Amino acid sequence: MTRRQQFINALKAKGLKKTDDEFASLVSENLISPFTVELPLIIKKQAEELISGLYELRETPDYLEFYREQLERQGISDPGNKSIAMSYDVHWDAEQKKIKLIEINTNAAFLFLSDPLYTAAQLPFPVPGFSVKDLIQCFENEIQLSTAQKSRTLEKSKRIAVIDEEPEQQKLFIEFLFVQIVLQFHGWDCEIFDYRKVDLQKFNFIYNRYTDFYLERPDASVLRNAFTSHQTTFSPNPFEYFLLADKQRMIDWHENRFWDFSPAFQKFKSIVTDYVPKAQLFSEVDPEELWKERKHYFFKPRNSYGSKMSYRGSSISRKLFDSLPHAELIRQEFVPAPEVTFDAPEGPQKLKYDLRLYAYRGQLQNVVARLYQGQVTNLQTKFGGFACVKWI
Repeated sequence: MTRRQQFINALKAKGLKKTDDEFASLVSENLISPFTVELPLIIKKQAEELISGLYELRETPDYLEFYREQLERQGISDPGNKSIAMSYDVHWDAEQKKIKLIEINTNAAFLFLSDPLYTAAQLPFPVPGFSVKDLIQCFENEIQLSTAQKSRTLEKSKRIAVIDEEPEQQKLFIEFLFVQIVLQFHGWDCEIFDYRKVDLQKFNFIYNRYTDFYLERPDASVLRNAFTSHQTTFSPNPFEYFLLADKQRMIDWHENRFWDFSPAFQKFKSIVTDYVPKAQLFSEVDPEELWKERKHYFFKPRNSYGSKMSYRGSSISRKLFDSLPHAELIRQEFVPAPEVTFDAPEGPQKLKYDLRLYAYRGQLQNVVARLYQGQVTNLQTKFGGFACVKWI
């Protein structure tokens, strides 16, 4: 039996009721890798250090003060709650024996599905004690922290809407369905909506998987108003995205003006030096210099997701380079994706991978690998997809 079929069976066992044909369409052929990535346990220690360190920096009062004017200009204030389903995506440098941060996400996919993934493989979770029940507790914590809950008279019933753009068309719609049945099992009313069709008056919690991170598009104005006025709890939300996941932060963390702002920042400098590659805005670099040095960098948008408009500098043509919207891009120190060779029926298969470190607040929750071939992660590679991690 394939790992994919084992995964589907695990979903069925956990209560997701769909026909075999429905599962076949919901779990794409290359969503689940048949392989397991074996890695040294030191990665877990480094992951915990990276996540707890950056989150402690984010919690420092002077960190909020440093960004106060920018937040005010953007009309974003602290909603009280944090962000569920965050991830810190990293590459493992086996030579230096060090993880390197590629990006931070505030609405990372596959966290809930990592439970049936490891169940299907009959492998222990990389973070001992991980469970879906703990994820439900994160929702509970978010409600308790949220300013919206303190100012709202909606009864204490737990009514949650999972939102995205045309959710049924998303590659991971299966995760939304799994989230729904898990929340319902734990006493929540849960429905799934396109972000344009949700009635915010009926829900006291929005599990926000929509990738307009600042809710800036005109058709998201109702969501934006509900968030900025603290009428409804959003998690993830624009405030948390700004503080950690906006790629401008990875630029700021390497600038003297940031470190000179407060002595309280100094204890975190080694975390950035050790784990965060340098990044810079395209607009701050002469285009010809940028072109000459391109092989040392990876180009990506400041605010995007899913590897959209992301390019390895060494692979880009001059014509494409000149056509890029330079004002919207950053260059990031290139950290090559590690590769591993697996035995497959067709013969040896060499695949790249990154590691997705899921976290809530400053705590590592679980780890999965994403296997692929090509420039960027994708769910199109044969034998690729989400994979278990086993410590050795």
